[in-house]
Amino acid sequence: MATTNWDKIRTEISKIKDLDSLKAELNKLSKEIKSFDINTHLSPSANRKLKSLEDQYHKVVKAILSIQKQIDSEVNKTLGQIKKSRLDVEKKIKLFKNSAEGQRKKIKKMSQDLKKKVTKKAAKKTTKKKAVKKATKKTTKKTAVKKVAKKTTKKKTSR
Repeated sequence: MATTNWDKIRTEISKIKDLDSLKAELNKLSKEIKSFDINTHLSPSANRKLKSLEDQYHKVVKAILSIQKQIDSEVNKTLGQIKKSRLDVEKKIKLFKNSAEGQRKKIKKMSQDLKKKVTKKAAKKTTKKKAVKKATKKTTKKTAVKKVAKKTTKKKTSR
């Protein structure tokens, strides 16, 4: 059966020799399709069913459109809130960065000041230590000399 349909189509196409006749055939077919009324070929119960299906279809389309509008408005509202939140967060981050940078500079300055103080104190201590060491060396030498002298004198007397 399928081969006979192809055969018919093939014979019809072979009859059409040029483009103008092809256009004419296509126009003829489109007019037949447009003039075809399905309602004339349907029974009254089928027409009622078709009408009820069309009504349901239109109701569903309206419901979908209203839901789509609601969704679009909710999405736009949410996007606006997200953008506002993002801007707020960016401002806060900028403030935190500036605050952290200021604190970092203060800490760096304080550490440098502390380092200077420590090096000054260390330099003073070392000079004091040197002076104390020199003084103690002199006194220890004197006491050592005195002790040696006492020992030698004690030995001489005890004999």
